[in-house]
Amino acid sequence: MRRIQGSITIFLSLILLSILALICVCLESARAAGLQASAQMCAVSSLQSVLAGYDRILWEQYGLFFFSDSDREGTRLVQIAKDYAEKNGNAEASGLDWFRLANPAVEAEHLTFATDSHGDIFRQAVSDYMKTAGAAESAEMLFEKLGLTDSAGELTETGEKWEASSKEEELDVKNLLQEYDDLKEEQAEAEAQPPAEEQVRETAGMSREQAEPVVQSVMNTIRSIGRFGLLGFVAEDAASLSNDVLSREELPSSLTASEREGDGNGRRDPGVLDYPLFYEYVVRNLDCYTSEQRKGCQVEYVITGKNTERKCVSSVAARLFAIRYLMDQTMALTEPKLQKEAETLAAAALGWTGIVPMVEGLKMILLLAMAMGESALDVRTLFSGGRIPLKKDASSWRMSLLHLADTLGDLSEKSEEDEDGLSYEDYMRILLLLNNQEEIVYRTMDVIQQEICRTEPDFRFASCIYSGEIRLTAEAQSIFPLIPAISEYSFTGTAGGGYQPVVK
Repeated sequence: MRRIQGSITIFLSLILLSILALICVCLESARAAGLQASAQMCAVSSLQSVLAGYDRILWEQYGLFFFSDSDREGTRLVQIAKDYAEKNGNAEASGLDWFRLANPAVEAEHLTFATDSHGDIFRQAVSDYMKTAGAAESAEMLFEKLGLTDSAGELTETGEKWEASSKEEELDVKNLLQEYDDLKEEQAEAEAQPPAEEQVRETAGMSREQAEPVVQSVMNTIRSIGRFGLLGFVAEDAASLSNDVLSREELPSSLTASEREGDGNGRRDPGVLDYPLFYEYVVRNLDCYTSEQRKGCQVEYVITGKNTERKCVSSVAARLFAIRYLMDQTMALTEPKLQKEAETLAAAALGWTGIVPMVEGLKMILLLAMAMGESALDVRTLFSGGRIPLKKDASSWRMSLLHLADTLGDLSEKSEEDEDGLSYEDYMRILLLLNNQEEIVYRTMDVIQQEICRTEPDFRFASCIYSGEIRLTAEAQSIFPLIPAISEYSFTGTAGGGYQPVVK
């Protein structure tokens, strides 16, 4: 009996040990599931904590969310995420020893930077911000002023036409002056052979002696614009513009095509208003020539990409002149009043020759010269903070052949403002529309990076993270020594996110 009772005790001990082991296995299995969930939550909370550390200066000054890293490997992101993971995963600190994770390791994956996808990452960050800033209405108002609200095709067609005329940075006066010089040679030949009395034309009361000085004055004024540049005619403080050369080293616009590509993650196709909203952002947030407290002509740099402030403003002035000349030329060639003025002066100056083509040639030269003078006056008005309508009528035309030289010679003389006209900033929006979109985006980053580097010398857009993923791996020890087979194991958690708005 004693042997039988002893065997029962041993048997029960073995059964209890097996039951205890089974209970431990079940508990450890449940704990493992909890540890996996803990690792996942730890990864998510760590990434969210990192993204909450966005660059404060970039947000406060420009309204943009980016995490400023030290390089494109995400070194700073990984280190900060690891620090958060150690705090979040160490459950011992809160007394929950069951879910303690140890030795967390973090890897960054699929990072997207501000300069990636040829600037599309930065562009969509700006567009997302502008959609919350009520800027869409401003873009639509500009389109309405331009008469481009009906169709996108019309915008494209008009833009191509303007671009064809405005992409040149030098004034188109050489051809006009060459035509005038050729005409003077023909006049000299005609003077060698005086015409018969019946060939002399009526000149509406203006004699040849009166007309020739006026014509010469007009052409000398146009010649001086071509010789000395437009900037001196339109900007009162042109001499104050800096000639300091901008160093593009480490600026986003200096990146190569492969560096601009990135890995292509996080890109979103632009919407209809994305680029107009971006241009609106540029005008609203960067300084230009007419800004009250001008730090530098930043918008002009974004448009032109020139390496000095003076070159940027001079190039913008030339492009504004090209746009205005396109519109004013059309007006000069179709308005009867202007046609009559040029015809009268041409007839008075060359009517004595009796050579009709010569008179008509001078008439055309004078009309184009008058359009150039009107355009120069328009640009001067814009630079002084005034407004000029895109399309003029007879009532808004200011320039006269008789007073062209005097008007342009007086820098205080400006066109009368049109309340419904476009301001200098509005014309900057037009120039932005006509530019290379990718270059506009990268030059905008150039300007912002330079400004932020005044307080954060190490700031670089090329290492500013917009979105990405982290992979967290942590270890855990079994709390049941009865299960040596699973005494140690690891858990992995992944999390992805960024500053993109949630699409519902």
